Amino acid sequence: RISKKKGGSGGSHKKGGSSGGSKPTLAPFENGELLPEKEASKLGASPVPYMPKKDTHWDFVMKEMMWLSADFQSERKRQVSTAKKLSGAVRQFHKTKETRRLRELAEAELKRRRLAGRMARDIRGWWTKIERVISYK
Repeated sequence: RISKKKGGSGGSHKKGGSSGGSKPTLAPFENGELLPEKEASKLGASPVPYMPKKDTHWDFVMKEMMWLSADFQSERKRQVSTAKKLSGAVRQFHKTKETRRLRELAEAELKRRRLAGRMARDIRGWWTKIERVISYK
């Protein structure tokens, strides 16, 4: 039968109790089992070696945030680079606009001259044929 003590542990009483209510520290044994430090020191075992902690949910969240940060930075860098290229192209377009207009006018003039030359050759040929007809009569 378990007796209740005033101001005690609330009804749970352990046999062979440990004083102070703290958990005993553990040390590894040769086969990988963990033993209380007192027993481990009797057997000559060393204290528990450092074990790297496993990632928790928050660690994964932080890794994701770091990845997103790097992704946002690279995306911003790409967008700035593209904007610079585009603004340079627009600047070049407006800078050469007048030159293109003059070149198009010159090409149109050259086209008209070539057409006029072709028409002149055709008209000259027609008149030479008329002269032959007149001279034949």
